[in-house]
Amino acid sequence: MEQYIVGGGLLAALIAFLSIRQQMRRRADEDERAAGGGEREPSVTQPLAPVRTAFKPSTLNLIRAMEWQKDRRYLAAREERYLLAEVLEAIRTAMYHRLDKETWKHGVWPVSPAIVSAARQALRDHHVGTYAAERLAWLLARAGAADDDVLEKLHPWDRLAFSWQREGLNAAAIAQILRDAALIDSIPAPGMAQIDGWIARPVSVLWDPQEIVEALFGKTRIVSMLVQDEDCDDPNHPYLFEQLLRSATSPVLVSELEQRRYGDAAIEPAETITLVERTSPEDFGDVLFTHAGQRYRFIFEDLRKDVDVASVMSAADRFLTDLGYPDRTFRFQDTSGGGQVGCFITAPEAAFRQVAERLHLPLCAP
Repeated sequence: MEQYIVGGGLLAALIAFLSIRQQMRRRADEDERAAGGGEREPSVTQPLAPVRTAFKPSTLNLIRAMEWQKDRRYLAAREERYLLAEVLEAIRTAMYHRLDKETWKHGVWPVSPAIVSAARQALRDHHVGTYAAERLAWLLARAGAADDDVLEKLHPWDRLAFSWQREGLNAAAIAQILRDAALIDSIPAPGMAQIDGWIARPVSVLWDPQEIVEALFGKTRIVSMLVQDEDCDDPNHPYLFEQLLRSATSPVLVSELEQRRYGDAAIEPAETITLVERTSPEDFGDVLFTHAGQRYRFIFEDLRKDVDVASVMSAADRFLTDLGYPDRTFRFQDTSGGGQVGCFITAPEAAFRQVAERLHLPLCAP
């Protein structure tokens, strides 16, 4: 059985090179609601005649700033949200080829004042929480234009270091908050320097949530995994379950993990405790494992190429409860909007929720 694991560096690279256009398609419904309904198809014969297009004036202004009046990406565009994706992707690509690696990843980008002004105008036309707003705000932050309006519409992860800076936090204060909650013993000196660097220059940590949580809690506590993978035919539920248990404050070890799918999963072995029961008539599978001489199992929905994350987390929570642990599983929000990468931690529930709220750590809903 293959393991679809993503380390810190690989995750950063994966997120950096995910297509913005594909990400915006996943948030199409939100953008449509923000726009107030359907859209007419834009004219391709009169590129900058607003009366013949469904594009907002601010979007057309951005096209002018990009000098795309005759560019095929504009002429062929049929929906505004996808056109904005093309614009952002083009700017990222241009900066990648123009800048040194350090500036491209962590510095302020020298985006032209005309594009910055047009992007700021376009930002006003998109609501908080929509992908278009988050990415336009991200572009403006990268260009050094992170005022209140921009921060309001940034993705919560991208806003994080700006919030810490505004609240006067530093690495020492953050480490003390985590120690007081008994979530860590200490943050190593390199991690402390890294956190202080982010607070001093928040643009340096845009769009890299795993790097942040690994600095806070340590790499061994963070579980990262591709949970949606078109190239995967056998999603690895046992791996995620085992790693969630290892992430607990006091790691829990299990053995003899086995995944079954299709008909085999319908046969319940004798003397097995079932943690999560089957809840739907759809295709399902199960995971078997052993702890302290007892055989357990839990049911998951067979999602073909995706891990049934909810069932795995429910099984881990139930198992930890049965063992008397205060720890529960948590999934951090990702920045791609698509959910392909899962980033998790297992920690004492009450303490962790309080710390997540205090430090503005974005969590997925239970």
